[in-house]
Amino acid sequence: MIDLVFIAVIALQFLDLYTTAFALRTGRGVEGNPVIAWMMKRMGTIPSLILSKGAVIALAVFIWHEGSIFVMAALGVAYAIIMANNVRVILRSRSR
Repeated sequence: MIDLVFIAVIALQFLDLYTTAFALRTGRGVEGNPVIAWMMKRMGTIPSLILSKGAVIALAVFIWHEGSIFVMAALGVAYAIIMANNVRVILRSRSR
């Protein structure tokens, strides 16, 4: 079971990277995480997103290795909420 949740967390990282980059590039959204926004000002959008996604993926690999389904599930739920918000922001600005 943890393998499926792990794969979902990894997939959510790629989807988050794509939707965030799309929202920023099209002017439909802004980065809501102040740490990532700070990184973007210094490193650029894509490098910052890749670095932050890499960090989350590394964390997910550690959690998977430890076998903690509850922590992995919490990480998955958190990123599912983030993805839902990204899609909401993109679609809301699209209809205006």
